[in-house]
Amino acid sequence: MDDGEKKGEGKLLLSGQDGIWKIKGLKGVHMQGVKEKVSFYLTAAGYLLFNLRPSADLAVTVQSTLWQILQTAPYVAGATWFVIALLQYMSDGEKVPWERRFRLFFTIGIFAGLVYAIIEYTATGTAAGQ
Repeated sequence: MDDGEKKGEGKLLLSGQDGIWKIKGLKGVHMQGVKEKVSFYLTAAGYLLFNLRPSADLAVTVQSTLWQILQTAPYVAGATWFVIALLQYMSDGEKVPWERRFRLFFTIGIFAGLVYAIIEYTATGTAAGQ
């Protein structure tokens, strides 16, 4: 690489000068090793865990969890689409690999599940007349 390029932390190729950097590419970001695959599956499990709505009955737990995922999935997908579009724009149209797209979806879904759970659990009993 010449003096105007450097490799970033997230395996992004950056180029620029005078302190202004632009994403040049997303080279080498495909899952290749066991570590990447394990972290991918752990992220997916974290997504399910943060969207879990426990109950005394297993059927109610599964139904509530699926309902939670169905309610938040459109918003999470929209936010993920926006982040991916921004990344692709910054890298001159280079496509983001699918495993990175799913990883972004799971990560944004974890935050959405956390926020939704905080709102749900703190709002219990605050309605008028309760």
